[in-house]
Amino acid sequence: MRKTKLFFILISIFFVLQNIDANNAADSIQPVKIKPKFIYKIDNLTYFDNRMFYLPYHKSKMYLGDRLTALAGIGLNKEGEHKLYAGVTAIVPFGTDFKEYKFLPMVYYKFERDFLCNWGFFKERKLKLHFGILPYREMEIPLPAFIRRPSAEYTVPNLQGALAQYALSADEGDILMFFEYAVDWRKIKTKTQRDNFGMILDGKFRFLTTPEGDEMFNLGFITQWDRLGHNLDSIKNNVDNIVMNVFAKIDFNLFYYMTSHHGNTFFKTIYLQLGYLGSFSNDNNFVNKKWNNSLVIDCGIQWKMISLKNSLYISLNKEKDGNLMPLHQYYPELYISDQFYRAPLYNKTELAFDLLNIKSIFALKAQFVMHYVPKSVFDYLPDNKNFKQFGWQQKITAQVKF
Repeated sequence: MRKTKLFFILISIFFVLQNIDANNAADSIQPVKIKPKFIYKIDNLTYFDNRMFYLPYHKSKMYLGDRLTALAGIGLNKEGEHKLYAGVTAIVPFGTDFKEYKFLPMVYYKFERDFLCNWGFFKERKLKLHFGILPYREMEIPLPAFIRRPSAEYTVPNLQGALAQYALSADEGDILMFFEYAVDWRKIKTKTQRDNFGMILDGKFRFLTTPEGDEMFNLGFITQWDRLGHNLDSIKNNVDNIVMNVFAKIDFNLFYYMTSHHGNTFFKTIYLQLGYLGSFSNDNNFVNKKWNNSLVIDCGIQWKMISLKNSLYISLNKEKDGNLMPLHQYYPELYISDQFYRAPLYNKTELAFDLLNIKSIFALKAQFVMHYVPKSVFDYLPDNKNFKQFGWQQKITAQVKF
């Protein structure tokens, strides 16, 4: 009995001492005050985009103006980076009245955090989350023109919804795998307009990189689902469009690095990218379902400030209306891509000059682009003599961001 009492007394003394030590430790740890910091973003793009197109669905047009995005907010570091931005995007077409100007309010929350991991080659994970109205430029992987037309950068530059990004990196910090998922709610259903939203999922797998971080070989994919619904006072059909693209890209500088461990290559990049493009369109009201398969061939070369690249899209469907995107001509408000993808074949050649680049703060660029579609696209029109197979585009942009 005495031994039992002694045991409980010793146990009680042990827990009392432990409690005293814990209280002393808690008193010695002062709460760390985390002060929010002021953050901001400025992105100004001045653009000249002259388009000389002679197609029935792509008329000549010139974009000339300025797009300014100004954001300010607060940032907080607590179990990750928390940032809250608010601001405005101003789109000012030159030579127009004030009523033509657009002022688009923006507000979004951004969370960013790194995680350590030990999954074979992967040593670090990184997660980014965005919610609200944010610039499309927050997306890491550039969207191709068959997903989002380039002119959208200065006409509809913002994403309304959410964006999630996830990356897996190696010891040296090189990103080996990367994924993005975005939801953009462009229009809500009302009595006068149809609801319209889109979802984008893309990813990239980097297998070989140079010591400078340049990609030598990678695989990637991008897919988009767009929905055009009906308004409140109509039973118009819902229309869906799904675009899927998978590709493999190799930079032929890889062979130089395999045989030499020092020095710079003559060309900064000389690459070939092969891919598959699938487009599925579905008109629910008329049960009009169409699927198109296409081959995509991209190649490019860059020497110092000069780059030349070519993109060729070939429809593999044998039907007469086997366009790259089948229902493009019926629902242009659904497709955010360029109108050229209404054709069964499309080629784009681009010559670009990086005239000035100051530490990612200021960039001045000039581009000359040639577009080609086959004559069969407008052969059926009675006034087809007014249309041409080639279209020309001159573009100069000056961008400041910090």
